[in-house]
Amino acid sequence: MKLDQQIRPWWNISGSYIFYEALQPLGNPLGTLPGSYSYTYHRQVDAVQINSTWILNPKTVVTARYGNNRFPNLIAEVSQGFDPAVLGFPASYSSQIQSKFFPTIFLRNFSQLGQNTSSLDNWKSQIINGTLARTERRHNLTFGAEYRRIRMDFQDFSNAPGTYTFSGAFTQSGPNASGDGSGSDLADLLLGYPVSGEVDLTTRLNTYLDYFAVFAQDDWRVTPRLTLNLGLRYEGETGLKEDHNQLAVGFDRTATSQLANGATVTGGILFAGVDGNRRDIGDLSLLKFAPRLGASYQIRTKTVLRGGYGILYAPLRYDPIGALAPGYTAANSYVASFDDNQTSAGSINNPFPAGLQKPIGNSARLFTGIGNSVTSYDQNLHAPLVQQFSVGVEQELPGHIALDASYIGSRSINLNPSPTGSTPINFNQLDPSNFSLGSSLSDEVPNPNYVAGGPGIIGQATVARSQTLRPFSQFTSVNLFVSSAHANYNALLIKAEKRAGHGLNLVTSFTWSRNMDSSFATANSIQSSGISAPQNVYDLEAEYAHSVTDVPYRFVAGVLYDLPFGRGERFSTGTRWGDDIIGRWQLNVLPTFQSGFPVSIHQSSNPNNTIAGNGVQRPNLVSGVALGTKGTLYDRLNGYINQAAFTTSAAYSFGNAPRTLSLRGPGYENWDISLFKSVLIRDRLNVQFRAQTFNTFNTPLFAGPNTAFGSANFGAITAQSNFPRYLQLGLHITY
Repeated sequence: MKLDQQIRPWWNISGSYIFYEALQPLGNPLGTLPGSYSYTYHRQVDAVQINSTWILNPKTVVTARYGNNRFPNLIAEVSQGFDPAVLGFPASYSSQIQSKFFPTIFLRNFSQLGQNTSSLDNWKSQIINGTLARTERRHNLTFGAEYRRIRMDFQDFSNAPGTYTFSGAFTQSGPNASGDGSGSDLADLLLGYPVSGEVDLTTRLNTYLDYFAVFAQDDWRVTPRLTLNLGLRYEGETGLKEDHNQLAVGFDRTATSQLANGATVTGGILFAGVDGNRRDIGDLSLLKFAPRLGASYQIRTKTVLRGGYGILYAPLRYDPIGALAPGYTAANSYVASFDDNQTSAGSINNPFPAGLQKPIGNSARLFTGIGNSVTSYDQNLHAPLVQQFSVGVEQELPGHIALDASYIGSRSINLNPSPTGSTPINFNQLDPSNFSLGSSLSDEVPNPNYVAGGPGIIGQATVARSQTLRPFSQFTSVNLFVSSAHANYNALLIKAEKRAGHGLNLVTSFTWSRNMDSSFATANSIQSSGISAPQNVYDLEAEYAHSVTDVPYRFVAGVLYDLPFGRGERFSTGTRWGDDIIGRWQLNVLPTFQSGFPVSIHQSSNPNNTIAGNGVQRPNLVSGVALGTKGTLYDRLNGYINQAAFTTSAAYSFGNAPRTLSLRGPGYENWDISLFKSVLIRDRLNVQFRAQTFNTFNTPLFAGPNTAFGSANFGAITAQSNFPRYLQLGLHITY
């Protein structure tokens, strides 16, 4: 709905309201029983916008805008409201869980029951901005300001009723007989003896951030041939905050604390507003300088030179809920047995006789997560900064050919190594200087942090020597989201357009580029899954290599040809009906060719992970040996990578292979061809028939090879990444 009102000849107001609601079933479309793994998205959008425009004089216009958007998103099980007490759980259990639906049951040999997917999210945003535009001789001036508040209120109920696994451990012939097939997961289920289980109690988080900016723009026509675009923007953004400070805002790597046994340990989670800590996540500047400059100069009548430079800032991405608020989720683990599964310690009749533990919030301070793994955002996070620049020339050539050649580049810093925002770095890795200790790193030694009855490794009297040498020895891993990555992009883009006449138009584009970055957790969906972690957290710069999205060469062409058939064309039947049948056909051809993506490689075995906590280990390169095998692509499907080019890097060492190799996966070739036929029924009614083929010649785009060196399928290509040829017929009516 939209309303427009002219208050005065110089004053206009408009307003609009948009409402949208959708109920989207997911999972098994046939399953609506409580134990099915179906769930639904219930989405509703309310959007309000108000605009006001004042024409102060013929040269000056002022605008003001306000917008308010609300987007509740409820993910609910089809079994919502189902009481687990029906399955034999005690009433006390049902009274403590935060949401009632069918619990998730995993079986070793049968399909799962239930689906642990449930949450209540509510996105909200408000925006206010205003601009003043004025024309002054050769200047088009624009001044403005903007403010945004973005909120997300959410609570995760995915594991509210619990997740339990039944493996047959309690019905097998003996505690060490897991491989003889004697146990029955279904029998364990009927007995009510899970081998593991967990119930989570969560806290509702009400998070928000603020953004503001002021800007000025001058489009200045200096001379009839020279135009400058001058812009300056100052912007600021707070980090994510929570109404009640229920957030972790970092991990202090230098803070010390004393365990119950008197041992001093280093490091711990920082909570918002506690002990003088800041309230928001990250170290974001509230005054970011973002200039923009563009220029266009007409050298000659048919030659134009263009260039530009600008600084841009990207927002931080906040995704993993557990990293936002450790301590505000209580994971209650079911104790299955005290004697190596010889007898069950409990059952689903009463899986938590002592009751469910509630979230402790920030009360544990630096001891939050002690003995186990912790995940947080780094307190030194910075906003990603991107410098973009370009220079190009456009020339009209004889024969009505327009040629455009441009250089495009960018430099980016403060990037998340995982663009999806979902992969942190474990900074609790053993310093490589300790690798000289060799196999003694695996020796069991007295645990200096041992506290009887303590959680996780704190409660173990002995641990591996490597654990005692880690920087934060009271934790198993310290996973932090950081802004340590950077990128460098350079490209030459050449575009030519030819209007040949007689209904023939041709557009071609060729790109040569090089894309380098240190984002180890990136991936492309076609040929590379990327590498999930750096090899050495103490040398992140060693991850700098060709990006997995790097494509050195790409050529795209577009041919549009109005076929010369019908009335007034080169070929005609001489009859009205004949010309109507063969006339007004258009042929469209779109070929695409590009080089393959770089191959990322790692070892299938990673002894350093167990010893030192390193996420990935790469092999060594053999000097002078080709990385790829020889032959046609089809000849190489079972051995695309030359295994002789690598050797296994041993424990206590790092391989010298880069994150991505100079070897690339298979290239890409695709043709899309379509044929359109237009029929004019009457003056304002036109019908167009469309026959479209995609991947016309049924050319496979092969996926990348297996890159786990040491695995049985190393180097083999076992899948394709595109669709086979398909034909689409359509009818398009315009009136």
